[in-house]
Amino acid sequence: MKSLRYLLGIVIIIMFTLGSCRKWPDSDESQTDSKLMENLVVAKNFDWKTTKTVTISLTLPVNNPSEVVRIYTENLEQLLYIGYGNATTNTVSTTITTPSYLSTAVIYYGYNNRYVPILLGFSNVLSYDYNLDLKSTNAVNCGCEGGLQTLTMKYNGSSSATIKVVENKNSVVIFENTVQPGGTFSFTGSKSTGKMDKIIYFYVNGTKKSSMQVDCKYNLYVGDNFDVFSIISGTSDNQIPLCDAPNECGCEGGLVSLTLRYTGSTTANIKVISKQGSQWVTSFSGIVDPNEEFTFTGDGNDGRLNNSLFIYVNESENTSIHTSCSVDIAIGDTYGSFKIVKGYNKNNLSLCGEIEPVDPGDDPGDDPGNNNTTTTSKGTLAYEDLWPSKGDYDFNDLVISYNFVVTKDNQDRVLNIASTFIVHAFGASFHNAFGFQLPNVNNNQIISVTGQDIASGGIFSLASNGLEQNQSKATVIVYDDSYRIMTHPGSGIGVNTVENAPYVTPDTIVVNMVFFANGSFASGGAVSYNNLNIGNFNPFIVVNKVRGREVHLPDYPPTSLANNAFFSTFNDDSDVATNRYYKSENNLPWAINIPEVFEYPYEKREIVLAYLKFAEWAESSGALYDDWYLNNSGYRNSNYIYNPN
Repeated sequence: MKSLRYLLGIVIIIMFTLGSCRKWPDSDESQTDSKLMENLVVAKNFDWKTTKTVTISLTLPVNNPSEVVRIYTENLEQLLYIGYGNATTNTVSTTITTPSYLSTAVIYYGYNNRYVPILLGFSNVLSYDYNLDLKSTNAVNCGCEGGLQTLTMKYNGSSSATIKVVENKNSVVIFENTVQPGGTFSFTGSKSTGKMDKIIYFYVNGTKKSSMQVDCKYNLYVGDNFDVFSIISGTSDNQIPLCDAPNECGCEGGLVSLTLRYTGSTTANIKVISKQGSQWVTSFSGIVDPNEEFTFTGDGNDGRLNNSLFIYVNESENTSIHTSCSVDIAIGDTYGSFKIVKGYNKNNLSLCGEIEPVDPGDDPGDDPGNNNTTTTSKGTLAYEDLWPSKGDYDFNDLVISYNFVVTKDNQDRVLNIASTFIVHAFGASFHNAFGFQLPNVNNNQIISVTGQDIASGGIFSLASNGLEQNQSKATVIVYDDSYRIMTHPGSGIGVNTVENAPYVTPDTIVVNMVFFANGSFASGGAVSYNNLNIGNFNPFIVVNKVRGREVHLPDYPPTSLANNAFFSTFNDDSDVATNRYYKSENNLPWAINIPEVFEYPYEKREIVLAYLKFAEWAESSGALYDDWYLNNSGYRNSNYIYNPN
């Protein structure tokens, strides 16, 4: 083995001599600073992550478990998750990836502000139970605080009947009498405080007709209808009366959710697409019957729909809808073969308008599978490419940002992923490629991958579905050569890393992955959003057209086609037996992943000189300054950060 590594070392030295980055510090730049990368004291088990995996554990209201869940940052600028609960357990159980510094989130359940938004603190678990006895935050003059004590209801049936109201706990009957059509009846709770149990049930002549959540976690209003009953009045703690139903409506700031009714005469394949920057995103794709309704959500940072939606019926464009609110839009509006049924903005403001109900004889029924949601995951990757030898730690041998837009159904099964990669810079003379692996996805679980930029006759071999061949897990090669997709400007090392060298416009590559098409998932079965775990995808570069020479994030494993003979040579201190990968003997990495657009250092400028809190973050194993990359006061030395101007 030692002789093999010796020979390998000779080959690598020759390669470096002929075509490596050849980067040394300027003569006037001090390299004695104790906080330069080589002098950092970093724990062996530090993972160099700027993100964390957060477990989502939500218990949905037992009386109404089918609404959509949205989780935002506290400032509502970033949608972290959107989806529906498990229909059997009435829970949301999944994982998301957030910046390490994030510690609060806001949970919205449903639309129309029926449920009070919940602000929660979290570390690695975000947990909430909508069935707990917690107060709402409604106005003092009216609302619902702490649970209902009294209710007056109207019976809207067509004939007199015996009406019974039963509390869920212990099946306590709190009202039972004969009520005439149009008659009203009142009751109070069985508790010593006069409160009712969390849920009550309404029976007509012994048949359960409806249920109502009365703990004030679900906002009730005068006039609300529950089957053949409607609320006339009610009071909660401190005799606070229920409010009249809010009548605010409109379109402000763009829509986050839209429900359409298909008015065509025959069952059709419906697709809704929009353009986010340079990429086309599929918000909905499915088989829809006449008069059937379907829902989809936006893919913007804050969950908003893109301004213009294009709707296709059986692969032919049928109509388009503008959703930015700069053009009037209302419930009941007709666009081609579709009518708007519902629409909401980020703050749960409903569109105005009304729509006639579907004739019962023409109603195909609700298909929960027609409720699609879209989430995004984005960041920037920065690489050193001299592995297994140490680099110069400017982390600009490749700087590439990514944005995954994941569309899924109401069971959180992935339907498609539109991924955008922008190559901002590469301070290298090597001809490097870039790709990524989805560690929990099998090759036969993806129908197709399109959009890669790979020249024919190179080192990569693709299967018929667009994935790389001979890989144990789904592996996508995004492009094969940085120099082929971005032309060298004639001066400087690489592209967009050297001061005063001509600036080259970053190259954008859009890769589309299809998991569901023509009514079916791929032959290998569906992939859940939780198993996809897109925030922990495994990106890598392939160095200088040597397929086996991959560089990954620290402690991320190589793919099946990597050459393990590179491990533990030169400065690499990988140990396959303990799943230690791509760390030096000083525990330094060759790649980092930042959860936003990264403003990278100039060529030959170490990252610790550009980002003044990086060293403390690394030496504390991430305990200090886990937001080191933000543009906060005292965090940066802009003289070391690339500026094209």
